[in-house]
Amino acid sequence: MKLICETCVFNRKVPPVKKPFQKTILAIGKNNEKKSEEAVIMLITNANKGGTKYTLKKNISKIFTRFISEGKATISFHTPEHDLQIKSEVIQLTSFLKVLKSVLTGEATANGTIESVPVKLPCLSVANKKTSLLSSSVKVLSTKCVIKSRGDYPLKGFNRKLTLLQISDIKLVRFDPQILLLKNLRTLNLSNNCVEKIPKDLGLLHLTEIDLSGNALHGHDWEWLRGYAIQSSLQSLNISNNSLSYFPIALIYARMLMRLDMRQNYVLKLPFALWKMSRLRFLNLANNRLGSVPESMNRMKLDDLDLSDNQLGHEICTVPDLRVPSQVGHMPALWELAARVVVARKIHYSPGMIPFVLVELMHRTPICGCGLLCFTSKIYERAKVIRLNCQHLTLNSNQHLYADVVYCSQRCSTKLISAFSHLKRQTTKGRRKILQVSYQEMAASGKLSILARQLSTSSASAQLVKPPVQIFGLEGRYACALYSAAHKTKALDAVEKDLKSLQSQMRSDPKVRDLLINPTIKRNVKAAAMKEVSARVKYNAATGNLLTVLAENGRLGRLDGIINAYTLIMAAERGEVVCEVKTARPLDDAQRKQLESALKSFLKPNQSIQLSAKVDPSLIGGMIVSIGDKYVDMSVASKIKKYTDIISAPV
Repeated sequence: MKLICETCVFNRKVPPVKKPFQKTILAIGKNNEKKSEEAVIMLITNANKGGTKYTLKKNISKIFTRFISEGKATISFHTPEHDLQIKSEVIQLTSFLKVLKSVLTGEATANGTIESVPVKLPCLSVANKKTSLLSSSVKVLSTKCVIKSRGDYPLKGFNRKLTLLQISDIKLVRFDPQILLLKNLRTLNLSNNCVEKIPKDLGLLHLTEIDLSGNALHGHDWEWLRGYAIQSSLQSLNISNNSLSYFPIALIYARMLMRLDMRQNYVLKLPFALWKMSRLRFLNLANNRLGSVPESMNRMKLDDLDLSDNQLGHEICTVPDLRVPSQVGHMPALWELAARVVVARKIHYSPGMIPFVLVELMHRTPICGCGLLCFTSKIYERAKVIRLNCQHLTLNSNQHLYADVVYCSQRCSTKLISAFSHLKRQTTKGRRKILQVSYQEMAASGKLSILARQLSTSSASAQLVKPPVQIFGLEGRYACALYSAAHKTKALDAVEKDLKSLQSQMRSDPKVRDLLINPTIKRNVKAAAMKEVSARVKYNAATGNLLTVLAENGRLGRLDGIINAYTLIMAAERGEVVCEVKTARPLDDAQRKQLESALKSFLKPNQSIQLSAKVDPSLIGGMIVSIGDKYVDMSVASKIKKYTDIISAPV
């Protein structure tokens, strides 16, 4: 007889130590086909597929069955001095112990009476091809199942001990209800099929990772996301390429979700309740139809947000007149006031404390920037440009992040109007020696009243010329302003030549570098020195203005980064794409040509590649490629680190 269970073996000769239970097959049989061979119990695990054998005759001291009703039993052996603890289903464990008793006593129940009946035992020899008792032990103990063709589909159902199940690329139309019986399942992959509906009972499984990409879930109701088990366990969800035209509102109840992938859909709007997903760190919304995002996303702390290839638009946002006269005599209901206080002060609430309808309403109601819920307020679309609390934000170079907003009162709405009015007054003033920043950049940086110095000395239009590639950060702002100033005077190449000669001099002459970064020299002294140097070397006027502004602001130490940023902009202006390749060993000419030909497939017809190769022995092997805004790590060192983290991670 064979029993599929979980076991833990304790050696009585050593001090007791807590051990985890392992998935095991217990089998009762003989070592070989000889009739005189004694009966044994064989214990097979994933770590020991050859099996450990325990003789039965006069070798069992006790069998503890006090907790048999809970599916637990313990067998104590004389030699070796082991205690075998067993956990299994009650009926199967009871049947196994009855067979064990018959083998030990040589008696069995026949026709209602106990008679001495010889028990026929199978051979447990794994090498014997005549028996099939242990032939399926590897499949039974396996906790992973990958199905990529219809021929791989199990005819007898799935192993109940599965923790990972992948059924992909077989055009599966109907969700298999057998999956709902896998109580130990943690990872489910149903990608690239034709599934149209997910049963509600899937929410009763404690899944941590689900991949539903490449299906047909655009008409699905997503009620399974409201299950109590899935809400407390789901950490990663992939629903990309499902032709979704909406954001499933039930996702806000997945309070443990950390990674959400919704690429290649048709999502038009995001709900204001998105900020309720407080643990979300990775959000991919590329290739959708988003025109804006809710202002409440400011409350989220994202590590990575991808909004590329959306319809965020090119035009400047327009702010409507939000000063709507308040309704005389209108007073919010008491429950509205209470709900605002609960959300603003972050007081915990749940369906067990207040009615579920009220919980649902508080989750979905838009929230003002001041933190108050707005139950009846109008939503103003694309009313402002915002900067999110995100470490890595991916946008197209010609797009800005517009936000839909709501206002709880006239006081909040007038803040935006006064900010934009102040901005308009500042930008209509005459020539100033300040760096011009566009409306979008000032709103995105959150510093509407701060204007930088203008590098241009011409009387051209005050509008900032947008560079061909957008570079962020302090160096990027200075480089973009310098590009605008040089573009107006048609001196782009001259400025680039000045900066390259200055950079080479900084790297070759330590005295020049020390002069730039020395903090003990006063700013006005540095500014005067930069003016004199620019006049003697006959730098372009925009280059001289840049050096003077940096000296006055105490930022000459950032000059090398600004030069690199400007070089990158000029490369994009000429249609050159900068590509940096890091390898463990230097590339020979044949490898370099082969790499260049492979990288050219990523370029547009009017672009050329500018390849720079660097050597980094710490990569061990492979390479790291950075081309444009794409970054690919194919090094051996990163793979070793990945597998090391997986191995060292706690089970």
